[in-house]
Amino acid sequence: AKKVLRNHGLRGIYSGYVATLLRDIQGYAWFFFGYEATIYYLAGPGKTKADLDYMQVMIAGVVAGFGLWGSMFPIDTIKSKIQADSLSKPEFKGAIDCLRRSLAVEGHA
Repeated sequence: AKKVLRNHGLRGIYSGYVATLLRDIQGYAWFFFGYEATIYYLAGPGKTKADLDYMQVMIAGVVAGFGLWGSMFPIDTIKSKIQADSLSKPEFKGAIDCLRRSLAVEGHA
């Protein structure tokens, strides 16, 4: 870390930070939305989470997990590419550039 800080400054230390924030903010929004929407759906009118059995709560957790990782994985791939990029001769200018170039080379799937 000292070597990175000395050679590349704070930008080197925080490489990929913006992509990490984007990944986490929207990912956890989908997580909580998926969990709460499933609880609401399974409980029905006038009931709460306390009225559900453990299997129903577990199903809500599974839906939440799919929402989290289904939305996070593509952004996590971009974040990892940025973090693995050379600091002295970077291939990518930022997250958007990495996304565009990755899609051009690798496609959507």
